Amino acid sequence: ELEQDFGILFGEESYSHVKALTLSPGKYVYYVKCRDRYYVDGEERVKWSDIKEIEFTIDITPPTMEYVNDSSALENPEVTWMTDMLRVKWLAKDNETEINNYDYTLEEFETLRTIVNWTTEIRGGQWLWVKGLNLSNNVKFYFRVKAENIVGLISSVKESDGITVDINAKPTNCTNNIKDRAE
Repeated sequence: ELEQDFGILFGEESYSHVKALTLSPGKYVYYVKCRDRYYVDGEERVKWSDIKEIEFTIDITPPTMEYVNDSSALENPEVTWMTDMLRVKWLAKDNETEINNYDYTLEEFETLRTIVNWTTEIRGGQWLWVKGLNLSNNVKFYFRVKAENIVGLISSVKESDGITVDINAKPTNCTNNIKDRAE
């Protein structure tokens, strides 16, 4: 006998079931309870499983890139003296789910030559040092970044405003190749 507080039974008896749903974007929770019907000495018996909670989100909008910042810590933030590394910070938002990862590339501004091919990073909103570079003096470079949310939707690409390498901009009292303290 079917107990009414379990909801609606659907599908043929089997080990797996599929239920088509028509839902709007948002967060959902469904509760599932399975019925096992079996026979003991010719008598039908029914046993119910524990309730299984199924949570899911429907997200049909990609993330939005908020910013890509490649500024240096120099007085003129559009210039760096470093040829072997650059710093960059980016952030995206997603109103329905969350950001899973970011992909970035570094390119030469004038020629669009790729310096760092698309690379995946999970951090956002904090400075990241891209190391192992071999950048030319008096050349401008920029980052291109896109975000992917947890359901696989990808944002539009956002670009930094670019940073120019000028090896003469190195502070004279810098000993560790990073501008810090009072340098």
